[in-house]
Amino acid sequence: MITSIGFSAGKEIKAESNISFLRIFRAFEAIVYTEIITLIIMKRLHSLLFATMIFTSANAQKLPVVQEVSIYAPANVKIEGKVAEWGKLQAYNKGRGLHYTIANDNSNLYLILQTDDVDALAKITNRGIKFSINSEGKKNDEGAISFIYPFFDIDNRPYISFKNKIKIDSNLPKTLSDADSVMRVVNKRINDRAKFIKVFGLPAIDTMLSVYNDTGIAAAQLFDNAMVYSYEIAIPLKLLKRVFNTVQTFNYHVTIPGLSLDDFASVKYGANGMPLSITARSAAGAALPAKDQMAATFAATDFWGEYTLAK
Repeated sequence: MITSIGFSAGKEIKAESNISFLRIFRAFEAIVYTEIITLIIMKRLHSLLFATMIFTSANAQKLPVVQEVSIYAPANVKIEGKVAEWGKLQAYNKGRGLHYTIANDNSNLYLILQTDDVDALAKITNRGIKFSINSEGKKNDEGAISFIYPFFDIDNRPYISFKNKIKIDSNLPKTLSDADSVMRVVNKRINDRAKFIKVFGLPAIDTMLSVYNDTGIAAAQLFDNAMVYSYEIAIPLKLLKRVFNTVQTFNYHVTIPGLSLDDFASVKYGANGMPLSITARSAAGAALPAKDQMAATFAATDFWGEYTLAK
């Protein structure tokens, strides 16, 4: 019973009625608020799962292994490690686990790449991606213009394990927040250590070029919370005059170098000469690949293609 000192009985009843209504209203408000938050979380989960389905479904689509068409880049491209603006990527190299697109506009040449392949990710986050351009009409990197990004110093590599990815469940919102947390940590880790683009074949450009430069060369990388890796690089065409002065068609070579035992601080070998354990050069640690993955992890991943500039 609500008591009210100094009020008549009628006023007490009215006050009690108002307070009861307010409590009911606040309870209803809390329920509605909770439902709205739940709907927002569920909507985000379904959007994420839909985006992941689009990425994985491309594996089953009949995309060419090597890009077959010229692509004019969308307007107002931003190099930020997010590839949504490029739409469906143009080729899927199943043997390498890589989706990619090569494109151009009047100012830049672009390479966009995406993968969730564990072996490819282990190599990229240690040795980076090398993109080479050659107008000689041969599958040969000699004399090519090349860019390595991300480039990690051997003593400052991220050493990220991709063995136990968080599985996002639309019925368990906590899996989304956990995946978001891992994504933020991993992105900070790789980008804190990838401060340079290594450049070959452009004498006027520093070999070790800061990612913050005034040459127009731009590169970015990001993981999403499903641990799908996206990579973008833009190279001004004016820097590639040596390639495009006489031709509009060129060969390109994308390489993800394999890991080497030299990449690690120490290696312990078994009686059969095979490595049993390795120690990373950083405090982060590194895991020796499983026996069935060792060959793939230590072997380079690469592919060649030919591209004609889009008009």
